[in-house]
Amino acid sequence: VPDKPSSAAEEGTACHALLEFCLTYGASPRDLLGSRDFDERYPVTIEMVEGVELFIDTARATCAEFGIDPANILSEQRLVSQIIPNEMFGGTSDCLIPGDEVLVTMDLKYGHKPVFADSVQLTAYSILALGTFNRTFKRVIQIVVQPRCNPQVSQYELGSEEMTKVWEQVSAAAKFVLDNPDMTVPKPDNLKAGDWCKYCRRKE
Repeated sequence: VPDKPSSAAEEGTACHALLEFCLTYGASPRDLLGSRDFDERYPVTIEMVEGVELFIDTARATCAEFGIDPANILSEQRLVSQIIPNEMFGGTSDCLIPGDEVLVTMDLKYGHKPVFADSVQLTAYSILALGTFNRTFKRVIQIVVQPRCNPQVSQYELGSEEMTKVWEQVSAAAKFVLDNPDMTVPKPDNLKAGDWCKYCRRKE
């Protein structure tokens, strides 16, 4: 039985829903202060508003830095690898910003534990995004916005060697599952789920 998400995780989900709404419809998060439309149990707080404002401001500043049209900001993009079968490798990104030469992958973390922009999770989203757009980018920039942590914004430029390493890890995990569909063979240590998989419905 999967672990029941904690109240902190559920609050984070409500904040993500606020972010998605504001990015998709151009709404101001301040206009939604106190709203229970995203989760009846977790109304929009000033802390959520300020967190979403920080994310949006960071996205716009990043567009200005790399000469990308802010209209390119994409929220909640479902990404699935077309190379690994059975939709085994996929996820939903918080925000993607494709430019002519630069791809920006952004993630909102609403918890209290710092995460840095070189995280494997964000790199996996970048790899999926590259496959989805199916074109070449000269640079891949990863950004984590975490309003409750220090630093509040972490930025990292992803290198090809790192992408290759993560892709090899994902491919190895997929091959293991395909070769052992009943999962009776114990997983080697390097294929065990990481902390970021805690609430994933497909963890096992």
